[in-house]
Amino acid sequence: MQEILRVEHLRKSFGAHQVLNDINFSMNKGDVITLIGSSGSGKSTLLRCLNLLEEADGGAIIFHDTDLLASHVDINKMRQSMGMVFQSFNLFDNYTVLGNCTLAPLLTKRMTDRKEAEALAMTYLKKVGMDDFAHMRVTRLSGGQKQRVAIARALCMQGDILLFDEPTSALDPESVGEVLKVMKELAREGLSMVVVTHEMSFARDVANRILFMSAGDIIEDATPQELFTNPKDERTKQFLSRFIN
Repeated sequence: MQEILRVEHLRKSFGAHQVLNDINFSMNKGDVITLIGSSGSGKSTLLRCLNLLEEADGGAIIFHDTDLLASHVDINKMRQSMGMVFQSFNLFDNYTVLGNCTLAPLLTKRMTDRKEAEALAMTYLKKVGMDDFAHMRVTRLSGGQKQRVAIARALCMQGDILLFDEPTSALDPESVGEVLKVMKELAREGLSMVVVTHEMSFARDVANRILFMSAGDIIEDATPQELFTNPKDERTKQFLSRFIN
């Protein structure tokens, strides 16, 4: 197995509030890791620390043998290899669907051929079922459609890992199904993913590892089978009892 990410003794606080205590885990190429836990457990902060949207207080994030917390790291170049899909889409309303997907490759990857960038974008828009909407303003899209465009935009960077921060929490039930279907297909194709989610069915059926977090700690790191059938910690059992009758 090829290790592509390793987190060691990661810590993060906001003022006097310690959000991440001593986080340690590793990730292999092709892993689908879900972060689960109650609100406030540190899941989204951990995810945002991975691509340096939040600055950790200490520890190491080793990505392809480079510590991302080292002072010499080119953050923008690193982010080309670690895409992010946000809860609230973060699309540019003044651009079309296609424009949203070509902007980053043209600006940050320095693609000089716009037609090449558009062809790449159309490939990923088709993958998420949004190619027919390429020339539409994103303001005219539903929440689920916006999120699928956001996924396509992240895929256009052709990175090694895709991070998802509660990608379905702002969506209606029908849209949730649309987005999860796309994510399941990406997982089947071997995309490496770290997903913060409250969708326990996705965590159980799609992930190969689940990290359960509570109060800034990873309490359990297990396969879905292990976690859902034989959780070791009482906090995990209490959390899962809300979802499993």
